[in-house]
Amino acid sequence: MATNPEEKNQQYITAPTLYTAVLEHEETIPLSDIAAITRGKKTGANPIFILDADTVRARTIDDRFLRPAVKSVKELDGYEHAAADAEKWMLDMDDYVSEVASELAFESTSGTSGNLAASVTSALKRDGYDGVLSYLRWAERQPSRSNKSVELNDPWFNTGSLDDDTAPIVCPQAMDTHRFFARTDEKIVASNRFLLVRPTAIDSALLLGLLNSSLSKIVIESHGRVTGGGAINLSSSDLRTLRVVNPDSLTDEQKEAVRNGFETLAGGDESGRDDIDDVVSFVLGLDLRIDEMREIARTLKLARRKKGQEVSSLIRNVDELESRIEMDFGDASWRER
Repeated sequence: MATNPEEKNQQYITAPTLYTAVLEHEETIPLSDIAAITRGKKTGANPIFILDADTVRARTIDDRFLRPAVKSVKELDGYEHAAADAEKWMLDMDDYVSEVASELAFESTSGTSGNLAASVTSALKRDGYDGVLSYLRWAERQPSRSNKSVELNDPWFNTGSLDDDTAPIVCPQAMDTHRFFARTDEKIVASNRFLLVRPTAIDSALLLGLLNSSLSKIVIESHGRVTGGGAINLSSSDLRTLRVVNPDSLTDEQKEAVRNGFETLAGGDESGRDDIDDVVSFVLGLDLRIDEMREIARTLKLARRKKGQEVSSLIRNVDELESRIEMDFGDASWRER
């Protein structure tokens, strides 16, 4: 949410009624109740630590020093992104540095240990890793090498373990596409331009389905903040407080419909969202057709892109659509229909 109270309150004032209703609905919960949210890897110097295919090939960097990575939302093509789809790689020196550090610890008993950075570069030369050694020498001369966070590394080219920077679900912090949440194989490292979602009380396919519903688009449009470029920006705290349908309110049959809907989406068929939206609409008691829900999402997106221009007419469109919505907030009798 917004960082100061006035901006935060303004979101509620200008948000569509449907968004406020979702916040207050007894069948929705904060995403943090069922998933852990963290930020992707902050390298401190992406021009050095995130490499493209041409650089990897030209420098002949050994695979042991590379991890498949995703740097930008532009690299996502669909609802799945695996190591095999990677267009970027993150420099991963941690295991090798640890090996050299262990050697130094052993040698320190005889007083022969020395500077870790120098020892690692010597070991690289000894072990024949000329490609990565050449790359590190090039990187040493780059402006971003002097960034404060890079200086704090020991040695400067070791950003630490990347094992905690993977997750089954990734979400771009700034988004303007219709794809908000993507599944990974947990082998690809996401940059700090992404938020990482690790389900704790729900399976990934079910959560991915709920997060990619049309209603989620509406909630995100109102919940996030608009950047200068017109994209929606979500912080870690924004995503933690994002309201989603409580999976415990779904029957086993409904859960399976949501999972299958996401698998259909992941397979490239947008009709999979229909099954997801049907379940979400029923569970929340929305008297709203799927096409109406999607029109609200499209209108909010257009209003955001217009950034205030002709917004009045667009908001009137949303109001007209919402005037046909009926929601039940306490009486469960509607489920019997």
